[in-house]
Amino acid sequence: MKNIPVIDVASRGVVVVNVLTPLMELLHLARKTNYQSFPVVKNGIIKGLVSLSDVFKVFYPYEQTFEKYRGILHAWERIYEEQEKDIFDIKLSRESLLNTKVKDIMRTEFPFVYENEPLQKAYDILKKHNVRLLPVLSEDRRVKGVLTTFDIIYYILTRTAT
Repeated sequence: MKNIPVIDVASRGVVVVNVLTPLMELLHLARKTNYQSFPVVKNGIIKGLVSLSDVFKVFYPYEQTFEKYRGILHAWERIYEEQEKDIFDIKLSRESLLNTKVKDIMRTEFPFVYENEPLQKAYDILKKHNVRLLPVLSEDRRVKGVLTTFDIIYYILTRTAT
């Protein structure tokens, strides 16, 4: 089973978003589909990944910078952890929500696997990068599917069950 091509196990019919998809549309899509991550495409070619955790960064714009230096600033660690993060204090204008696009918050560096690579390699990538969703790409970087740990477990269990 380790040498099974990834495409044989991947979920197909992937919901993708465009780099110019507005943030509000992304939120509506996430609610409608119940998905938390989406491949981002431009002209059919993958350009990045966007997830709800990327959206949350809009609400805490300084957190990522602080986290970068957190290890150096041990004295501030306790203060930071005790700091309340109240989403009701967010001051975002309707205009900024409408003008924020997926390209503004997406990750451009992300793990992926090519469709004909072995399932074992995909599983190793999922574990190494501790990600829930792995885009499955054709050689020309078009999204052919996505792979999750659940997809692998489901495949193994349905193939080995008697």
